[in-house]
Amino acid sequence: MESNGVNGIGKQAASAGDARHPGKQKTLALTNGDTHSPYPTPNGVSPSSPVALLGSLPPELRHLDCGMSLGTLIERVAELCHRGVEDVVLSLEKRPLPMANGVPPYTGNKPDVNQQKKKELMETVNKHRTRFVKLMVLIQWSEQAGKQMGQMIDIKTWLHELQQCYDNAGKELAVMKRALQPLKIRSPDMETALAVLSTGKVPWMTDIGFLPSPPLKARRMLKVLHTLDTMLNIRLVVHENLIPQLRNYRIANGRATFSFASEFELDVYITGEDSALPFYFLDVRFLFHPAPQIADGFLRNEIEFKLNAILAENGLRGACDFIHSFILTHKISVLKRQAIELSRGNWASSLHIEQVHRVLVVQYWTESPQPKSWLEIGIDSGRKGVRRLASDKDAITSFLKVRWMLNGKEVPDTTIPIGLKELSFEQLLKRVVALHVGHILQSTHSNLENIKASLPAHAREIMKTNLARSDMETADTILTCQIGNHQAVTLTIDGVTGRPVISPANAVAAMAQSDLENQKDSANMHMVLMRYLAYDIQDSIYRQAERSGWRLMKLAVNEEDVKSKMGVGVLRHGFYHARGWKATKWYIAYSVTLSGESWWAAEMQVVSDLQGYCDANSANSSYMSDAYRLTECRRLPTKTISGVEPPLSSYHFRNIASFAARAISYWEANKSLVRLNVPSAIRYVLYNQQGNDDSPMEPSNSRTLPALCVRFSSLLKDFTFNDQFAADLLQISYLGFDTDLGAVRLQAKGMMRRPARLREILHRTRNDDLWLDSSGSFSLHLRTGLGTSCVNRLVAQLRTMGRVCNFADVLKQRGLECKKISLSRVVFTYTSDLEMELLFTGIETTPIKLAIKPDNPHRRIGRLLEAVVNDGPNGFKSFTIALGFTLPLLNAFDAIELRHMSSAVSDIPVIHARSPDHFRLCYTNPPCVFEIRMRLTKDKLEWIIQQPTTTAQREERAMNHPTLNGTIMELFKSVGDGWSGMSSMIVTDVNAVGIPLLQLDEAISECTRTEPASDVACDAPNVIMVD
Repeated sequence: MESNGVNGIGKQAASAGDARHPGKQKTLALTNGDTHSPYPTPNGVSPSSPVALLGSLPPELRHLDCGMSLGTLIERVAELCHRGVEDVVLSLEKRPLPMANGVPPYTGNKPDVNQQKKKELMETVNKHRTRFVKLMVLIQWSEQAGKQMGQMIDIKTWLHELQQCYDNAGKELAVMKRALQPLKIRSPDMETALAVLSTGKVPWMTDIGFLPSPPLKARRMLKVLHTLDTMLNIRLVVHENLIPQLRNYRIANGRATFSFASEFELDVYITGEDSALPFYFLDVRFLFHPAPQIADGFLRNEIEFKLNAILAENGLRGACDFIHSFILTHKISVLKRQAIELSRGNWASSLHIEQVHRVLVVQYWTESPQPKSWLEIGIDSGRKGVRRLASDKDAITSFLKVRWMLNGKEVPDTTIPIGLKELSFEQLLKRVVALHVGHILQSTHSNLENIKASLPAHAREIMKTNLARSDMETADTILTCQIGNHQAVTLTIDGVTGRPVISPANAVAAMAQSDLENQKDSANMHMVLMRYLAYDIQDSIYRQAERSGWRLMKLAVNEEDVKSKMGVGVLRHGFYHARGWKATKWYIAYSVTLSGESWWAAEMQVVSDLQGYCDANSANSSYMSDAYRLTECRRLPTKTISGVEPPLSSYHFRNIASFAARAISYWEANKSLVRLNVPSAIRYVLYNQQGNDDSPMEPSNSRTLPALCVRFSSLLKDFTFNDQFAADLLQISYLGFDTDLGAVRLQAKGMMRRPARLREILHRTRNDDLWLDSSGSFSLHLRTGLGTSCVNRLVAQLRTMGRVCNFADVLKQRGLECKKISLSRVVFTYTSDLEMELLFTGIETTPIKLAIKPDNPHRRIGRLLEAVVNDGPNGFKSFTIALGFTLPLLNAFDAIELRHMSSAVSDIPVIHARSPDHFRLCYTNPPCVFEIRMRLTKDKLEWIIQQPTTTAQREERAMNHPTLNGTIMELFKSVGDGWSGMSSMIVTDVNAVGIPLLQLDEAISECTRTEPASDVACDAPNVIMVD
């Protein structure tokens, strides 16, 4: 048989080589005799040989790559060499030189010392050189055979794993065979079974020949049991030193039963009277639930064997201690299993369970941001800190104990009982959680009570806090807070998750719950609750204000400014405009504290520097562009007698708006009175006491309301005592607010000094702003814009009222008929058919305007008459006198103008009214000027007509109109009915002033018709006479 062989050359390869190279007879021998390739290969292995195929491992082989990198090995060796040489050099440098008699030797060349140093250095270098040589050999070997060695290692590892699989397969088969042994059904013995069933005997089985014992009788059995009871009683009383737990026993039916409350009952018996004989286990019963069931079989046999061994070695105490420890451990296991079931049910994601040896640790509220809290259930020895008698030193004292860790700290002096008879981890956990919840809410309640104690006495009654606590149920622990008449807020904590729950639920409560859940310290919960109470009141105010038509004003106001005006305890505040308000600087403000909400009338002032005045929270885009400074803040009397705000309602908001409008009106009026140095005071007066139906006020029951009291004499200082038509006391009260006009309605009430004299005239007034009583009192109604002082309007109305009274008195004295009279106008008649209407403007400069009809002659001097009527307290009297003495003159002027308008010959003369008692009549063709003046002569009024012309002017006029001067002179010397000429003037009575004027006008007109103007006069330029 031929093969490739080792150390041989294959014949087939040789013949193939000869065929390929016929000219060559030499056979190419390869290393190790492999002739598959004509080219030499390393170690003589051909790539197609089985050895060469090892270069590519099958895919099922796992390559191990757990060795050290060659580069790392080189770095380590180089580092080790450097450190070794460095250490040697340093040690040689520090080596001390030998000294003789304390004198250092000569430090020159010492052959011995140098040789020693060189020797140590060479040894170190040689050692590291050896390492580098080994490293070089390893590198060279790895370059040649590294890959093959790796493959061999992989194969070796694969073979070793395969061998382990073979060994394990045999072991698993043996284990399976032993496990299947109890399940094996043995082959039935059919022959023996047939013999027993057919004959009842088995002949081929030997008979031992035992004699059966006689059956026991009942009396015999009872006697034996009594004997055993006596033996047990003597044994336990005389010979046994029982611990306290074993002294609770009973003996019956030949057995001694030892009972451990809520744990177990152990039955034992003895077999003789000898005290050296041990007790034997008979039965054990567990007295708790759930308890393990010990059925007959392997487990019971094991327990019986174990307990009999302990009874024989350690006696009754050892057996009871063993069962006691077993039950305590079992109870911990039961509690752990129940805790795991809870963590998979309702308490999912809220419990973390861990057992360390025989200690069960359960953390609850795992998702809470507060520090961890947990329970530790373990076995306490019960010996620490307890003094016992010498006879009780071996007592069984261990018991189950619960240690409660609250926020990472143990809670001392807290006994948490465990239901040892009925094991329930859920009840235990609920009790602990209820204690935790009670602790949190009790702390919050105490903090709120401390804050409440710092409030004023009236505020303590407004803020109500109550804590209902239960140590068993979390849902029964409730903290209730209420401020005033607002809805009560309850705070509870979910026992499963530990999250606070606030009710009633709303958007604000959701935000408060989120803040409470994120609190890392429960000691700060009262601060969040305080903020929530303030937010809740603010939200209620916002919703009710929106329903009442109020407008929220977002004003950037400094918080410190608000607290300085409203109090340091302000938690929330806001500003509103009530329905119909148009004031730019007055607002209705509210502040929320722990004593409830308070309402204010706030006056604002715009501040130009927004960033420098407001804080970062208020100066943002949601607020107005301007910053505001709170300049004035007046508290509104909105609280009831008990000091509590009424419930928020539309009626209450209407009252607040009314109170604010009243306060603003009074304050603005008071500021104006202070500027005028007028004393004023707020007094509470009784309104509608008698319910007069004539009053414009709405009938209501008697009540006291604030009124601003002012002195009349101080308000109208230009009125003398005799001129005062009212008593010295005026009451300014608030009537209401007109939402359509945005105006405040006020009432000024006073008493007439002499009502009987003016009652007849004033009772005929038909004015809604003035109301007169039969007793002489009057009510003056004012309307003014909100935030605007009513003093100017009041002064104007009082002056008007004084003028009305003065006018009525004057009209009565002058005998003039008053047709209409009110605070807005007075209409009276003079002569038979002429009317004069006076309008009261309320303007201080021109308080009275005249409304004169076009056909009234006095229309010509209307402005002059206005000046007369507005001239002081006696102006109206002078005005009526002027009407009388100017009427005949004005009628004459009208007649002259009418005559000239109907004539086409002469020009219309120009009439200049300098004052009611001074007029000038000017003619242009011919040029004539007449002065008409009033003169008082011996208490009699007379008109004086003069011609203020010089001699030169008369001579010039004579050149154009020769007869005119003579005609005028004749009239100035004539005497008529009621008038007489005095050469230089004409003196006439008041009623006769028209006769000489008409005669003068007739003479001038006649001259113009009979003496036409000369050429010179015609060629002369027109002369315009300027007065």
